[in-house]
Amino acid sequence: MMMSLKNDVDDVDKILKKRRYRGTVRWFGEDGWGFVASPDVDSEVYVRHSDIIGEGYRTLVMGEKVEFRLLRTPKGLMAKEVVVVMEK
Repeated sequence: MMMSLKNDVDDVDKILKKRRYRGTVRWFGEDGWGFVASPDVDSEVYVRHSDIIGEGYRTLVMGEKVEFRLLRTPKGLMAKEVVVVMEK
């Protein structure tokens, strides 16, 4: 089910903070930022290296499956607490 972000702002913000989403890395550049697509969100989600959970050099690869929380910013949705999901 796709989530519309045009609902009541307070209700949507509460949902975004609590829920973890799954998605696929669409693009991630050498400069440390990129985009993730999720079937639960109606737009691509911005992600930056500092929001990837891990040690050392943190990066993502196009096509990787990830799990994340969402944060609404003035420029759009941003992925937070990003972790790579290992699929079996």
